[in-house]
Amino acid sequence: MMKNAFYFFMRHYMDLVRMLFFWRPEIIGRKGLPLGNPIIYSCNHQNSFMDALLIGATSPVKITSLTRSDVFGSHAGMWFMTALQMQPIYRMQDGYDKLAKNEEVFEVVRNRLRKNEGILIFSEANHSNEYPLRNLSKGSSRMSLESQEAMPDRDVYVVPIGINYYHHQRPFHKLSIVYGTPIRVRDYLESYDEHPAKAINQLKSDISAGMRECMILPDNDEDYEKRKILINRRNENMPYAEFRNKLLNDNGLKNPAKPVPVLLALGRLLGIFNFLPLWILQRVLSPIKDIVFYGSMKWVSALFIIPFWWILLFVVTTVIWDWRIGLLCFGVSFVMLIIRQWLIRLSNVSH
Repeated sequence: MMKNAFYFFMRHYMDLVRMLFFWRPEIIGRKGLPLGNPIIYSCNHQNSFMDALLIGATSPVKITSLTRSDVFGSHAGMWFMTALQMQPIYRMQDGYDKLAKNEEVFEVVRNRLRKNEGILIFSEANHSNEYPLRNLSKGSSRMSLESQEAMPDRDVYVVPIGINYYHHQRPFHKLSIVYGTPIRVRDYLESYDEHPAKAINQLKSDISAGMRECMILPDNDEDYEKRKILINRRNENMPYAEFRNKLLNDNGLKNPAKPVPVLLALGRLLGIFNFLPLWILQRVLSPIKDIVFYGSMKWVSALFIIPFWWILLFVVTTVIWDWRIGLLCFGVSFVMLIIRQWLIRLSNVSH
C-alpha cells in the first residue's frame, strides 16, 4: 500500500517537474496506444535512470521498468527503486549464478501484463549520450513472444518509443517523447512456432525500424556530426515532426549561435541564491566519470534537493523573522534559479 501511494504521488509529481525542467516538452503519439491490452514499451536509452522516470510519468498506463541490477544498491535503494516500479534484470556480468533470478522477474512481468499494465525495456541494453539508435538485443523480442505464448487469449503489443533530448546534460532545453506505431506480437507467433530464431530477429528488426521513426537523428551515417550540430536552441521552436524532417533532409535549419561567456558567467553568479543545492549537486557530479549520469542527477536535484532547500529556506527565515519574509526569500530563490538556467541556455553551451 505504501509503495503504491508513493508511486502514484511520484508519477504526478515527476510530470509536474518535467514541465519545469524542460523547455516546451512534447509528448507525441499517446492517443494511438492500444490501451486495454498488455503493452511492452521498447525505448532508446540516451540518459540513465531519468529515461525510465520520464516514461513512467508520461505513460497513460502503469509501467514496470526492467533495470540493470547493479543500480539497486542498498536495502533502502531497493525499496525506493521497486516503489517506482523498477525491477532488477540480471546480466552475465552480474554473475552466472544470478541469471536464474531472471525467471522470477519474468513471472512478475507476465503477471503485470495480464493486468494490462505496461513493461518498459531499454532494448539497446546500454546507454549513451549520442543520438543514433544502437543495435538492439534480442531480449525484448524474446520476452514479447514468450509473453504472447503465455497469454494466448490476449493480444500483446510492442510500442516503440523515442526519447529525444535536445541537450543531454542541461535543463531548459526541449524534450520530445514519441510513442510510435504499436506492433502486434501475435502476428509473429506462427513463425515463432516454426522458426523461433527467425521470428525473434524479424520482430527485433521491426521494433528497430519503429524506434527509428520516433527519433530525431536515428542513424550514425557520414552526415551525423554535421546534423548533430543543428540540434541547438535556435531550432527548438519547431514541432518534432517538422524539425526531424528538416534535420534529416538538410533543409533550412540554423547553426548554433556563438557562445556568450558573459551570460554563462552571469548565470553561474546567480547560483548564489541557491548555493547549497547547487554545491551538493556539484559534489555529487564531480566523482562521476560517466557523463550520461549528469542529466539524471540534475533531474534528481530538481525533484528532491532544490525543493528541500526552498522549504528549509522558508522555514528558517519564517522562524527568524516572519512568514512574509520567508515567502519573499522562497520567491527570490525560485525566480533566480529560473533566470540562472535561462541565462545558461542563452549562453549557447555546447553538447
